[in-house]
Amino acid sequence: MKSLDRRDVLKRMTGLMGGGLSASVASGILSGVGPAQAAAFALQTDKHTLKAADMAVLAELADRIIPDTDTPGARAAGVPAYIHLMVSEWYYDDERVRFIAGLKSIDQLSRDHTGKAFLQASEEDRHDLMVRMDRAAAGKSPADNFFLEIKQLTLIGYFTSQIGAEEELRYEAVPGPYEGCVPLSKIGRAWAT
Repeated sequence: MKSLDRRDVLKRMTGLMGGGLSASVASGILSGVGPAQAAAFALQTDKHTLKAADMAVLAELADRIIPDTDTPGARAAGVPAYIHLMVSEWYYDDERVRFIAGLKSIDQLSRDHTGKAFLQASEEDRHDLMVRMDRAAAGKSPADNFFLEIKQLTLIGYFTSQIGAEEELRYEAVPGPYEGCVPLSKIGRAWAT
């Protein structure tokens, strides 16, 4: 019988979860990494792999994926710091290099389409660029496409944050009886618990 190492177990678990998560992301999730740990990581500047300019682009991307609405968006939930922690501490070296290259490619894509760096482009141009990246990602996986990867990390970071779990989703410490089929209009939001 072949023994399994940690990486094999994570790959198999990733397959069970739909195949969309990398072993690094699955490992981080299973280890309980969330925005709360990211806040502590943000204070450890000697471990940071992303520069301030990279973090500004990352924060803008995350906040455009989940903007403020009637609930706080990704930036308020600490998603950029969460992604920074995942990339710095949980990604393998090759994944980290690929992520940083993807992040830096955003400015070049923006210059190609608008003549300006991403953060200097207009709101409309930034929105249009993200729609283009989203359409170009159709049929690909997060491992093959930076935009899908950042969307995935944004969603995981957001919905594992206190804001995502308690304000975007419904959270009740003691949720009461189970009702298997309830119209969303009756409860208003999906459950976090």
